[in-house]
Amino acid sequence: MTTAEKLFRYSIFVLMQVLAAQSHAEDKPYQIIDGKVDQNTFQGWQAYQDVNCGLCHGDSGQAAPPVNLVKSLQGMSKQQFVEIVIRGKGLMPPFISQPKVTENIDKIYSYLKARSDGALGDGKPQQQ
Repeated sequence: MTTAEKLFRYSIFVLMQVLAAQSHAEDKPYQIIDGKVDQNTFQGWQAYQDVNCGLCHGDSGQAAPPVNLVKSLQGMSKQQFVEIVIRGKGLMPPFISQPKVTENIDKIYSYLKARSDGALGDGKPQQQ
C-alpha cells in the first residue's frame, strides 16, 4: 500500500470518527450545563410528575423492573418509547387520549433519557 493510499484511508477513518461523534451528540435530546437542565427537559420532568407516571415507574423513573424506565431506556429508541407510551404495553395502559402526555412526549423522553444516560440525578432538576 502506497503512502497516498494509507493517508487516504486514515483520512476516511478520521472523518468517520468525527461524524460518529456528531451523531452521538445529536442523540441526546437534553442539554445539561453546570448540573442544570434545559427548558424542555425540565418541562418533561413536570409533565412526568403531573400525570403521575411515578405511581408505577417511581418518582425518578427507577421503580423495580420491568417498570424501571431508567434501565429500560438504555436499550430503547425514542420511537419505541413513544410507541409504548401511546399504545400501552403489558399492564401499562395507552396514553393516546391524555393530552398532557401526547403534547409533552418529546419532553418526557428528554427527561427520562437524561436520567437513563446518568446525566441527571434523582429529584427535581434545576432549570438553566
